[in-house]
Amino acid sequence: MYLHKRFDSFEKLKEYSVNYFGLVIYKIKNYGNKGIPVSNNMMFIGIVLTIIFVFIVEWVVYKRDKNGRV
Repeated sequence: MYLHKRFDSFEKLKEYSVNYFGLVIYKIKNYGNKGIPVSNNMMFIGIVLTIIFVFIVEWVVYKRDKNGRV
């Protein structure tokens, strides 16, 4: 995860974009303490990571059962 910084001038930072796997998940503006979550990208990343986790767990269970261990 990293912050992408956009400058309107070199002295003043206007916006932070928090990226995760190349998708913007949060935008933080300089004019206040509030940010804007990008919920579509957060949901997409959550679903993909959940599917990957399920495949890994199922593969581990399959390998344990195949080797005869319980």
